[in-house]
Amino acid sequence: MKKTYYGILLFGGSGSVGKSTAVYDTAQHFVSKGFVVIAGSIPLTIIDFMAVMEGNDKSGKNVRVIFNSATDTVRIIKNFKKFYDLHGQYDILISSVRDHNFRPRAQFFNILELILCPQT
Repeated sequence: MKKTYYGILLFGGSGSVGKSTAVYDTAQHFVSKGFVVIAGSIPLTIIDFMAVMEGNDKSGKNVRVIFNSATDTVRIIKNFKKFYDLHGQYDILISSVRDHNFRPRAQFFNILELILCPQT
């Protein structure tokens, strides 16, 4: 299923540098702006999670956001892909991703069928 987004926000880096914390803090910010979890959950403490949230942007348009904090293994990425496909269309994707030269970065983009344009 082809997805179209307002935006994709990826927190990249090697292991144990704070990617999951950044995803968690971003999800908490969305909660503080009135977004509600409609699938998955946001834990009370920082552990890996997946969630879909819905709320209104500043213009009042309804926005769906999908969050994913773990991308450490191909199995974890495939589990996220199942969750991703199960819950429909999203306006924003926010996830961690391993940095360049760290496995399984390439698999993340391939499994999720994401094509990103290089920065110029």
